[in-house]
Amino acid sequence: MTYDATYIALRLMRCGLWDEALAILPSGATALRAELLTDRFWWRLDGQAEAERAVAALYEEDGLLAAFLDSQLAYTRLLFDLSPRPDDLARARDGFDSVARDQRLAGWGLFWRGATADLLEKDEAAAASFYARALADRPGSPAPLLPTPRRARRPSPDGRRCRHPRGGTSTREHRARPPAADRRCDRP
Repeated sequence: MTYDATYIALRLMRCGLWDEALAILPSGATALRAELLTDRFWWRLDGQAEAERAVAALYEEDGLLAAFLDSQLAYTRLLFDLSPRPDDLARARDGFDSVARDQRLAGWGLFWRGATADLLEKDEAAAASFYARALADRPGSPAPLLPTPRRARRPSPDGRRCRHPRGGTSTREHRARPPAADRRCDRP
């Protein structure tokens, strides 16, 4: 795997290190920049204007992702009462509905639409329906909400089945055992 600046910026974002991620982000990464700033606004509740500018710039490149992030910004303003705009509820609803109709982000659109129904509209029945549909869009379905984790046993190149998901032992066990005993595999 290549660990380029985009990959590292994404990992830093997942760790909540948004400023560090923005500092190394390549100039052409419009989508990731908008995601970073939207995520930072959600967690830190600051930088709203910068996030809005980044999302507006993304509309030309990827309208669907921009609508999704714009809906998240509207949802965040409403949920935390951060100077919500009169059209924020409709903007969140419509944006998440449109994203839910696209296979690429359907699960996330349904999840966020459920959160909107649940927390902003106080409609538990509608929220339960959206959450159930998002759950049906889980790994293994045609449009997975999240990637399927690789935890299942996989065969090793010589046909044996290994216990460790990566085909070997953990780093700690590797240091503690001699190299000849490094592999813990069952015979077929």
